[in-house]
Amino acid sequence: MPRAKPAELKRNLTVDQIRVMQRRSTTRLTLGDKRAIIIDPADDMETSAVNALLKSLEEPPVGTYFLLIAHQPGKLLPTIRSRCRILRFAQMTPQQIDALLMRDMPEADADLRHAAIAASQGSPGVALSFVEHRLAVLHDLMVRILREGDRNFELRGELAKEMGTRPRATNRRLRWSLRGPRSPPNCRSGRNGQLRIIEAHGALTKLSAQMPIYNFDPGLLVMEIGGLLASVMSPREAAQIHS
Repeated sequence: MPRAKPAELKRNLTVDQIRVMQRRSTTRLTLGDKRAIIIDPADDMETSAVNALLKSLEEPPVGTYFLLIAHQPGKLLPTIRSRCRILRFAQMTPQQIDALLMRDMPEADADLRHAAIAASQGSPGVALSFVEHRLAVLHDLMVRILREGDRNFELRGELAKEMGTRPRATNRRLRWSLRGPRSPPNCRSGRNGQLRIIEAHGALTKLSAQMPIYNFDPGLLVMEIGGLLASVMSPREAAQIHS
């Protein structure tokens, strides 16, 4: 695949890029009998690109090996994962991620980098996406709802103002807030607390998958997201997940 320009490194991989790769993969090998194709980030491919790549994975050219780098493997379709061997790498240290952000996102100040590092859980792709979409304020509001609940809907109101009409930009942030180390420890203790986290995570996963398909009302969508986060703290709101 042709190397992306610097401005394209953090954008979704398009079907046109995959098709260029496929055309080149059918050319005759001249420097050996093996070819490696690296797709990074594989978890940020557009739907049409995924479908195109699947054909190559099902019938790869002779001597060709595909290396798919995924910062969030759960985002890959099961049909892609089932055709790959999984090799997990160690998480990057905060210092390594900070150096990466300063190199690739020089416009990010120290506070934004710090928030991205805290949310990344050692994943460089998550950190880059966090900075690119400027999710620091959204992240802090979500963590506050998780820690404090939102009995008077005030935090959900702030979340709605911050998110505005860009709820899809928050798609990547939804599930991180429920599994990160900054999640409220008291919610993780006890069977009921664990069940609330699991149920909210499942509902958020389903909601994030539906965002690109359905034309949700932005305001109602934000309230739904806030309600799911608040349900981790409040058994009363947790009951609404099943309603």
